[in-house]
Amino acid sequence: MSESESKKRKLLPYISGLHILPWFTDGAVNFLDSHIFYLKNTLNKDPRVFEFGGGGSTLYFLSRGCYTYSVDHDELWVKTIENVSANLSQNQRLWLKHKQRPYNKSILDLAAENVTFDLICIDGRDRVMCLETVINNTYFDNSILVLDNTERIKENYSLYLKLLRNYNLIHFETPFVFGSVITEIETTNGLFLNSELPSSGIASGVYRDRSGNCNKGRSITTIAIPLGQHFTTQGIPLI
Repeated sequence: MSESESKKRKLLPYISGLHILPWFTDGAVNFLDSHIFYLKNTLNKDPRVFEFGGGGSTLYFLSRGCYTYSVDHDELWVKTIENVSANLSQNQRLWLKHKQRPYNKSILDLAAENVTFDLICIDGRDRVMCLETVINNTYFDNSILVLDNTERIKENYSLYLKLLRNYNLIHFETPFVFGSVITEIETTNGLFLNSELPSSGIASGVYRDRSGNCNKGRSITTIAIPLGQHFTTQGIPLI
């Protein structure tokens, strides 16, 4: 590696001046940014990511210089991602397929080709089924998992905790915003809330997602780290 290439590798993990953010919580994004930076600069490797469900996260990982493999059930959405990534000149490291649901076994086709993944993101549809496929295949035992919307663990994703018993979990919850002009109900300033807010107390705050929408509820992204691996909340090895 030349000196100029070495200096280039030491820059922030995103490239081409793009700073694209996924719809994960901020703490999880910080973890991923630091972990990708660690993989690129300490281990001298280009990370490989698999996504069940593509979108902003696909563009995020591409902008960080990751080889990104993604499947999605929505053909029009797949074409949109392809077009945006091409317009941003980020499609050189993209493997994106339209797959009918359930698409949980798509990752096994790549495993059969000996493709390994540093990160596996479980988003989109059929998340429990996708997680089961990953957990039940020892080929993915060393991959760190990214699970979005784990605030739904009492509802749709109740099997998560059982499936993730061999992982250390770090839960990143979105910051709580206390009542202010940006959290008033829809009739005041156009922002959407699932329900009207109490006028006082800690419950008078709401969560705002990255688009600016308000939601009275929790928003959590969980990083699942295989047992035996130890990372800080900044994605750097503890030892």
